[in-house]
Amino acid sequence: MSVYKPTVANFSAYVLPAVLVFGFCTIIPITFTTVTSLFRWQVGTSLQFIGLDNWHRLITDPFFWNAFGRNLTLVAIAVLGQVGLGFALAMFFSSKAVRYAQFYRAVLFIPVVLSAIVVGFLWNIMYNRQFGLVNLFLESVGLESLVQEWLGNPRIVLYSIGVSKVWQYVGLHLMIILAGIQSISPEIFDSAAVDGAGPIRRAVSIVLPLIRNTLTVSAMISIATNMKEFDHVYAMTRGGPGQSSTVLALYAYRESIDRLNLGYGGTIAIGILLLSAMLILPLRTLVLGKREA
Repeated sequence: MSVYKPTVANFSAYVLPAVLVFGFCTIIPITFTTVTSLFRWQVGTSLQFIGLDNWHRLITDPFFWNAFGRNLTLVAIAVLGQVGLGFALAMFFSSKAVRYAQFYRAVLFIPVVLSAIVVGFLWNIMYNRQFGLVNLFLESVGLESLVQEWLGNPRIVLYSIGVSKVWQYVGLHLMIILAGIQSISPEIFDSAAVDGAGPIRRAVSIVLPLIRNTLTVSAMISIATNMKEFDHVYAMTRGGPGQSSTVLALYAYRESIDRLNLGYGGTIAIGILLLSAMLILPLRTLVLGKREA
């Protein structure tokens, strides 16, 4: 039986479109932004080469690092909420005792297809102090002391935004993790049931080790999306009250668009990319290292 081997021309014809799209949409913008970070460039003025001055300003910029800390808060909320809750729901819906599981999974996935701006406005209404569902619910169960401005309190505004992001994307992580669970041989679960393993023991001792790579992918997606968070914050708080919810992408937006400082705005953007890589790559390396060991 002969095996078809594609020629270089055929292989290039299939790969070249994807390479061109990736280069045009990713490589060229990153390269251009990296180059502009070496210049003082404000709209209406000519470029002035300043070397690493923008990078020195970035490293010593307290607003940048404060915004990075807020991104880390959102990352922690997302990893615990989206991945942790997604894993718990995936274990629940993978049980044969749950009826209409496919319907519930479809319902949980609906928010994923919504625009982040729409979700931001929706939760803005839900958090409204006068007629928002959150405060109305607290009042209805006798917890009037907890009624407050959820987006107007600097101490909890990031957590309020984080809840909206968990609500929107937990369905995505549920599907990813559920696919990993369904790839496990049913015989393994049958053997565990014969040995008397309960649901928690099966989740901790069987499922978690076998879907470690799936959980890693889910966590990396969660980290990446929250390091570049912009839409929810812009729709819900515009970075307020004060600067208490200003994240890195919003800070880059204000420098580039509001202040027309494209040079330093580009530096912030590349800084976001580097910090995201510093968070994601060690996690990926750690998992791959364990798998090879």
